[in-house]
Amino acid sequence: MSVSNKTYKKVRSLTRGLNILAALSSTSKATVKELANITGIPRATVQRLLETLRDEAFVRRSESDNTFRLALKVRTLSEGYNDDAWITEIVSPVLMKLQNDIPWPIDLFTLDEDCMQIRESSHRYSPLSIHPNMVGRRFPLMETVSGQVMMAFCSETDRKELLSILTASPYEANKVLQSHKSLEFIIQATRKQGYGVSIKKEHRVTEISLPIKVKRKIKGCLSLIFFSNTYSPKEAAEKYLPTLRSAIQTIEKQISGASIV
Repeated sequence: MSVSNKTYKKVRSLTRGLNILAALSSTSKATVKELANITGIPRATVQRLLETLRDEAFVRRSESDNTFRLALKVRTLSEGYNDDAWITEIVSPVLMKLQNDIPWPIDLFTLDEDCMQIRESSHRYSPLSIHPNMVGRRFPLMETVSGQVMMAFCSETDRKELLSILTASPYEANKVLQSHKSLEFIIQATRKQGYGVSIKKEHRVTEISLPIKVKRKIKGCLSLIFFSNTYSPKEAAEKYLPTLRSAIQTIEKQISGASIV
C-alpha cells in the first residue's frame, strides 16, 4: 500500500483551541478578554472555543471571578506520552533535591533540531519563580545560554553537524552563525569561564548554564535563573555552581551506570 503525499488544509478551529489550552497552561487562569489578548484570537471566537472546551470538560469556569482554568481532564492528553527515561528517572529527582540548596528555578534543556527545549524544570517548585509552566517551551538555539554551552562544549563532529542545521535555520537569533567571528567569540568565552552566562535586561534576569556530558556526548544543560539585581554572574557562580556541578556529576554517573540511556 503506497503512502499518500496529499496535503491537507490546516483546521483553523483546532489550532485556535490548542492555542487556548496552551495559554491557560501558561497563565493558570484567565478571562475571555485576557485570552483574546494573549492569543490574538477574536473575543467572540475565544468565548465559543471555551464553551466547547468546557462542554468537553477540558476547562472550567470560576463563578467568583469569571475566569477560565484547565480542568482535570487535560491530564488525559498526556497519559500516553513517554518522556526519555533518563529525564524522568534521574534528572527529575535530582532537581527536586536541589531545591533544598538552591531556591532559584533550574531548567533542563535538550537539543531539538535548531532549538533548545525545556524538558524538565523546578520552576513549579521554586518559591522564586514567576513562570511556573516552562516544560515544553522551545527557543532558538543561539538565543539561549544553554544552546551556547551546547555549541561550546560539544565535540568537533557534533559542532559541524549543528552548524549545518543552524545555517539553514529561519530564526533570527541563529543567524549569528553567519559571522564566524561572533560564533568563535561565544565559544571561546564560554570555554574560558567553564560555564555559560546570559543577562536578559528586558526580563531583568540572569541565567548561568552547565552541560551534562556522558561519553563525550552532551545530553543536555542545566540552567539556573535568578533576578539580575540579586547577584552578579560571578557572585551567583561562586555561590551556586559548586552545588550545580555536584548535581550534574550525580546525573552523569547515574546515566552512565543505567541501562535506560
